[in-house]
Amino acid sequence: MRKRLLALAVTVLVGAGYGDYYPDVVVATVGVGNSPSFASCLPDGKYIYVPNYHDGTVSVIRTSDNAVVETVYTGTGPHETVTHANGQFVYVANRGSANVSVIRTSDNMVVATVNVHGPIMLASPADDNIVYVTSNGLYAINTLSNQIVSSITGAVELGYPVFSPDYKYCYVTDVKQNLSNGDIWIVGTTNHDLVKKVSVGAYPGWGTFLPSGDCYYVPNRKSNSVSVIRTSDQTVAQQLVQAKISQR
Repeated sequence: MRKRLLALAVTVLVGAGYGDYYPDVVVATVGVGNSPSFASCLPDGKYIYVPNYHDGTVSVIRTSDNAVVETVYTGTGPHETVTHANGQFVYVANRGSANVSVIRTSDNMVVATVNVHGPIMLASPADDNIVYVTSNGLYAINTLSNQIVSSITGAVELGYPVFSPDYKYCYVTDVKQNLSNGDIWIVGTTNHDLVKKVSVGAYPGWGTFLPSGDCYYVPNRKSNSVSVIRTSDQTVAQQLVQAKISQR
């Protein structure tokens, strides 16, 4: 089987004087498994975890010399990873086998498997013992017990969980496939409850908060717009559409 390559780049910007800099340079290309789909880093920056979708494995890359030091077998179709804030565990979403593998980073062993219907995306707030998993709903895994402690269902396909800067809320896209609009689910992180659904454009993607947390910007891929959600009242304050450029 031909192995695809994952190109890892380290950006080095050195100021040699006002207005002078060195361009970004690819310093290594690391061969991993078949169809690498994501990468997550431990908090100390020493290791990178890369899921290989068609191999059912996760490659562990040591960043000091960019060498693959371990290949961890997980479930079928691993496609995203998230690192716990303490760096002791990495969670792997396996779409094909409908579960989440828990890798202990001290020895790179799979120490738990949590069944979740078709996991898509993972997210973990800082300094908390929770990992959120999106699929046909939002599932909260307690990282101490590796058990699902909360679930909110009723979606076709949730994706892209993003935490507010204060970590009080998680904004999750509900793409509502083949419809003219999507929703943003606003979830409170204290009780893992659905606070509100906000209607946005068609097929919303991965959004971002302002550093102040005052607004959340979400791109809508099929309506070619960006919805701006004002977080104070959790409503769409503005829908941004690029003006057409006239052809001469």
